Amino acid sequence: MSPAAGSGISPDLLRQATEAVTNEWSFNIANTYFHYAAVYLLLYDSLLTFPAEIRYIWNQKIRLGSVLYLICRYLGLLYAIFRAMDSQLIANQDITLEMCDHVE
Repeated sequence: MSPAAGSGISPDLLRQATEAVTNEWSFNIANTYFHYAAVYLLLYDSLLTFPAEIRYIWNQKIRLGSVLYLICRYLGLLYAIFRAMDSQLIANQDITLEMCDHVE
């Protein structure tokens, strides 16, 4: 007995819904991996340039340019980390047929 037999959903509609959910799930997983790759590259760059940052930013007098640099550097890194965590939460959602309102 097919999963759609007792639910009144045609097999063709069930196949379309399954393909749509599978495609969306695959996209979310790939999106999560791209976000994590971006975070790792930013962290790697931060580690490589940290000695220069200490020399040129932290050991100097506070100026507008150094404040803007630090804001951009660390807020950008925090944003990338939170964005990667957000995409991980989306990718881990359990998707059911009841969640699908419309399949084109």
